[in-house]
Amino acid sequence: FETRPKPPRPATPGADTGGEVALILKQMLTDISDRLRILDGLDSSASTHQNDMQAKLIEWQTKLVDLSNAADKAVAASEAQALQRQTLAGEKKQADQTAAEETGAFKLMLPPYIKEIYVIGLIKGKILASCAA
Repeated sequence: FETRPKPPRPATPGADTGGEVALILKQMLTDISDRLRILDGLDSSASTHQNDMQAKLIEWQTKLVDLSNAADKAVAASEAQALQRQTLAGEKKQADQTAAEETGAFKLMLPPYIKEIYVIGLIKGKILASCAA
Protein backbone atom coordinates (compact mmCIF):
# COMPACT_ATOMS: atom_id res chain seq x y z
CA PHE A 1 0.00 0.00 0.00
CA GLU A 2 1.53 3.33 -1.10
CA THR A 3 1.64 6.42 1.04
CA ARG A 4 2.69 8.75 -1.74
CA PRO A 5 -0.06 10.94 -3.07
CA LYS A 6 -0.72 10.61 -6.74
CA PRO A 7 -0.78 13.77 -8.80
CA PRO A 8 -4.27 14.86 -9.58
CA ARG A 9 -5.53 14.16 -13.07
CA PRO A 10 -6.97 16.98 -15.04
CA ALA A 11 -10.69 16.98 -15.19
CA THR A 12 -10.75 17.49 -18.89
CA PRO A 13 -8.28 16.10 -21.36
CA GLY A 14 -5.66 18.71 -22.30
CA ALA A 15 -6.70 21.13 -19.55
CA ASP A 16 -3.51 20.74 -17.43
CA THR A 17 -1.12 19.61 -20.17
CA GLY A 18 0.89 22.85 -19.90
CA GLY A 19 1.81 22.04 -16.29
CA GLU A 20 2.84 18.51 -17.21
CA VAL A 21 4.93 19.83 -20.08
CA ALA A 22 6.56 22.36 -17.76
CA LEU A 23 7.30 19.59 -15.24
CA ILE A 24 8.82 17.38 -17.93
CA LEU A 25 10.90 20.30 -19.23
CA LYS A 26 12.13 21.07 -15.69
CA GLN A 27 13.15 17.44 -15.25
CA MET A 28 14.93 17.54 -18.61
CA LEU A 29 16.79 20.73 -17.58
CA THR A 30 17.77 19.17 -14.27
CA ASP A 31 18.98 16.07 -16.07
CA ILE A 32 20.96 18.19 -18.56
CA SER A 33 22.52 20.28 -15.78
CA ASP A 34 23.48 17.07 -13.90
CA ARG A 35 25.06 15.67 -17.02
CA LEU A 36 26.92 18.96 -17.65
CA ARG A 37 28.22 18.88 -14.07
CA ILE A 38 29.44 15.30 -14.59
CA LEU A 39 31.05 16.23 -17.91
CA ASP A 40 32.74 19.26 -16.30
CA GLY A 41 34.11 17.00 -13.57
CA LEU A 42 35.39 14.53 -16.15
CA ASP A 43 36.91 17.35 -18.18
CA SER A 44 38.65 18.72 -15.09
CA SER A 45 39.95 15.25 -14.22
CA ALA A 46 41.17 14.70 -17.79
CA SER A 47 42.85 18.11 -17.81
CA THR A 48 44.63 17.34 -14.53
CA HIS A 49 45.71 13.97 -15.90
CA GLN A 50 46.96 15.61 -19.09
CA ASN A 51 48.98 18.17 -17.10
CA ASP A 52 50.49 15.39 -14.97
CA MET A 53 51.41 13.41 -18.08
CA GLN A 54 52.90 16.52 -19.71
CA ALA A 55 55.05 17.10 -16.62
CA LYS A 56 56.19 13.46 -16.67
CA LEU A 57 56.95 13.76 -20.39
CA ILE A 58 59.13 16.81 -19.76
CA GLU A 59 60.84 15.03 -16.85
CA TRP A 60 61.63 11.96 -18.96
CA GLN A 61 62.76 14.06 -21.91
CA THR A 62 65.14 15.88 -19.55
CA LYS A 63 66.46 12.56 -18.25
CA LEU A 64 66.86 11.32 -21.81
CA VAL A 65 68.85 14.42 -22.78
CA ASP A 66 71.02 14.03 -19.65
CA LEU A 67 71.70 10.39 -20.50
CA SER A 68 72.46 11.29 -24.11
CA ASN A 69 74.91 13.97 -22.95
CA ALA A 70 76.56 11.50 -20.57
CA ALA A 71 76.85 8.95 -23.38
CA ASP A 72 78.39 11.59 -25.66
CA LYS A 73 80.90 12.53 -22.95
CA ALA A 74 81.78 8.87 -22.41
CA VAL A 75 82.31 8.37 -26.15
CA ALA A 76 84.47 11.51 -26.32
CA ALA A 77 86.55 10.33 -23.33
CA SER A 78 86.92 6.88 -24.91
CA GLU A 79 88.04 8.41 -28.20
CA ALA A 80 90.52 10.67 -26.37
CA GLN A 81 91.97 7.66 -24.55
CA ALA A 82 92.17 5.72 -27.81
CA LEU A 83 94.03 8.63 -29.41
CA GLN A 84 96.38 8.79 -26.43
CA ARG A 85 96.99 5.01 -26.69
CA GLN A 86 97.76 5.39 -30.40
CA THR A 87 100.15 8.25 -29.67
CA LEU A 88 101.92 6.25 -26.96
CA ALA A 89 102.07 3.20 -29.22
CA GLY A 90 103.67 5.34 -31.95
CA GLU A 91 106.18 6.76 -29.47
CA LYS A 92 107.00 3.23 -28.23
CA LYS A 93 107.47 2.00 -31.78
CA GLN A 94 109.78 4.93 -32.47
CA ALA A 95 111.72 4.27 -29.25
CA ASP A 96 112.03 0.55 -30.15
CA GLN A 97 113.36 1.47 -33.59
CA THR A 98 115.85 3.92 -32.08
CA ALA A 99 116.99 1.34 -29.52
CA ALA A 100 117.42 -1.29 -32.24
CA GLU A 101 119.44 1.15 -34.38
CA GLU A 102 121.64 2.17 -31.44
CA THR A 103 122.16 -1.48 -30.47
CA GLY A 104 123.21 -2.28 -34.01
CA ALA A 105 125.58 0.70 -34.10
CA PHE A 106 126.99 -0.28 -30.70
CA LYS A 107 127.58 -3.84 -31.89
CA LEU A 108 129.43 -2.54 -34.96
CA MET A 109 131.56 -0.08 -33.02
CA LEU A 110 132.28 -2.26 -29.96
CA PRO A 111 134.56 -5.03 -31.39
CA PRO A 112 137.50 -2.72 -32.17
CA TYR A 113 137.27 -1.21 -28.69
CA ILE A 114 137.05 -4.68 -27.12
CA LYS A 115 140.30 -5.57 -28.84
CA GLU A 116 141.92 -2.33 -27.65
CA ILE A 117 140.67 -2.92 -24.09
CA TYR A 118 142.08 -6.46 -24.24
CA VAL A 119 145.45 -5.18 -25.48
CA ILE A 120 145.50 -2.45 -22.81
CA GLY A 121 144.71 -5.10 -20.20
CA LEU A 122 147.62 -7.24 -21.41
CA ILE A 123 149.99 -4.26 -21.33
CA LYS A 124 148.78 -3.34 -17.83
CA GLY A 125 149.34 -6.90 -16.69
CA LYS A 126 152.90 -6.91 -18.08
CA ILE A 127 153.65 -3.53 -16.46
CA LEU A 128 152.39 -4.77 -13.12
CA ALA A 129 154.35 -7.99 -13.51
CA SER A 130 157.55 -6.13 -14.35
CA CYS A 131 157.05 -3.63 -11.49
CA ALA A 132 156.41 -6.43 -9.07
CA ALA A 133 159.61 -8.22 -10.05
